[in-house]
Amino acid sequence: MTDVQGAATVLARDLLRVKKGETVIVYGDPAADASVVRATVDAVERELILQTLATTSNKTRAAELLGISLKTLHNKLKEYEAAKTDGG
Repeated sequence: MTDVQGAATVLARDLLRVKKGETVIVYGDPAADASVVRATVDAVERELILQTLATTSNKTRAAELLGISLKTLHNKLKEYEAAKTDGG
């Protein structure tokens, strides 16, 4: 999917498929700060996971809805817990 400027539009479901370390360019701008974009993708991904878990407390079902494996969901939740205990 592209917007009127011809840039790729990233859908929420696509964010979970962005691999750690991949650079996401906003509107194809080579000057975009990749670390800011990465932080934004991580924040949206985290919010999507937490909102899905708020709708269903069943982690297996949540993983299915998100289109990720249960192991990936568990790994993400561990990351969030570690960040929380580290003050992040």
